[in-house]
Amino acid sequence: MYKIIGGIVGLIALAISGYYFLNQSSVMVTASEPGALVRIDGKLVAKTPMEPVSVAAGTHLLEVTHTHFAPYSEQIQVAAGESVSRDVQLALGEGELSLLSNPRGAWIEIDGELLDAVTPTRLTLRSGPHTITMGQAERRPTIKEVVLMHGQTLPVNLELSMDPHGTLVLKTRPNRTNIAFVGSDLTYSSGMRLPMGDYNVRVSATGYESRVVPVTVRYGDNEQAITLRRAYGQLAVNVKPASARVIVSYGRGSQAVRKVYTEPLRVPVGKVNVQVRAMGRRSASRQIDLSSRGSTLNFNLQVMTAKAGEIFADSFPEGGAAPSLVVVPAGTLRMVDAQATNPSERNVEFTQPFAIGRYEVTVAEYARFAAATGRGMPRKLENPKDVEPVRFVRPADALAYVQWLSSQTGKIYRLPTEAEWEYVARAGTQSTHFFGDDPTEICVYGNVADQTTKKVYRQWDVVACDDGHLRPAAVGSYAANGFGVFDIYGNVSEWVADCGDGSYALAPSDGTIAAKYVACDRRGYRGGSWDSGVAESSSLSRNSSSGASDDRGFRVLRML
Repeated sequence: MYKIIGGIVGLIALAISGYYFLNQSSVMVTASEPGALVRIDGKLVAKTPMEPVSVAAGTHLLEVTHTHFAPYSEQIQVAAGESVSRDVQLALGEGELSLLSNPRGAWIEIDGELLDAVTPTRLTLRSGPHTITMGQAERRPTIKEVVLMHGQTLPVNLELSMDPHGTLVLKTRPNRTNIAFVGSDLTYSSGMRLPMGDYNVRVSATGYESRVVPVTVRYGDNEQAITLRRAYGQLAVNVKPASARVIVSYGRGSQAVRKVYTEPLRVPVGKVNVQVRAMGRRSASRQIDLSSRGSTLNFNLQVMTAKAGEIFADSFPEGGAAPSLVVVPAGTLRMVDAQATNPSERNVEFTQPFAIGRYEVTVAEYARFAAATGRGMPRKLENPKDVEPVRFVRPADALAYVQWLSSQTGKIYRLPTEAEWEYVARAGTQSTHFFGDDPTEICVYGNVADQTTKKVYRQWDVVACDDGHLRPAAVGSYAANGFGVFDIYGNVSEWVADCGDGSYALAPSDGTIAAKYVACDRRGYRGGSWDSGVAESSSLSRNSSSGASDDRGFRVLRML
């Protein structure tokens, strides 16, 4: 009896357990990030990775969360005996950083990227780990690692410690040098502030040996003197004919050096200009960048075939001609300035002939230039005659005119230097005037302040002769000098290329402009004018000015 009852009870238990097993349900979750929390119906059931969790059949709320990822939630339907699985891909969320520093105004880097903003500022950022760096001039950068949670506002306040600095001034010789920090992207400027410490700077300059110099910056002001040694190269010049004179020049401004070549010549490296000339030969020049390896230059000067006294004029492409020219022979000149506070003199040698304007530039010739360039005629020039010399021209106007002639003809036109003008004026003579020492003869050769002038300007001192004109006469109205040049005295004074305050002692011996006086405010003018006395209208008299006048014009020179 008992055995029968026991069997029945076992069968019932087996049936109940089978029913439970057949109707049991489960849920399993995998997530893209380990450590995610899994909740079912609000109850924490596991952390990923996880084993299946048993649940009753029906509808359940599945939630998956992680510290710095956006939460995931889903209503899931679980049937009796069903196993439900979900693979959840968590997405990064967002949080906000409140960035502060002491002192304020620090620059900010987030994960190595520099922000435009400075502290204090707020920044919305993806959630997760971040590296924050803040810094400021003369403060040490501070770094902090943070983890920003999703939806969190995280304050980050960094203390920036002082980074002691000092100023740096490097005084170099020469003054103009290039200074660079070795192994650093720092850019040197005098008086710059730098963190205390040791640095290496490279100092270099054209013509000098570069140096790498150690520099120590201490707290406060730091000053260090650095001197570079000149770098030299050997210059060799071979010239035909051997009698040629070789001039070597280098340097700029007050440091300019001009010397006669002697073999061999040791010259500072850098730009070097070599000029070679010989009597009756075409001069030559060459500029080189001399290195410490040295250089050898070869010149073969060609014989000049120009015939002294030859008259010609260059043609314009569209018709017409440039001013009439006459060829002046090669020769020598002794220039003496006895009128100066410090009298000076210079022997000058013109080794090659050149062409000079036979006449002063006329109104008609200048008008063609004025119309072509839009420069316009001098405003004070009233009712001029085409054959008169142009007046009221400034030095800049005269320079513009000769540059225009050069562009139109393809030849080199310029203003004559003082030496060239005086050489032309003397025409091989040594007297104050090319015609001799009798001042009354000047009326044969030029329009000056004379007896005609005295009739109008009674208080003036005039020469005791009469040239027949009061104001400027037509060019060529008087006799030419020995070189065939007209109006070298009187009519209008003539601008020259040199500055008006240069001493002859500074002038080169080849008749060119002294390099020191290429650019200036005042220009020299020579020869006297219609309102000048006999002393001013001479081969010796010198004047200078910067402005235009009704008694100043100019004459052109053309290189051959």
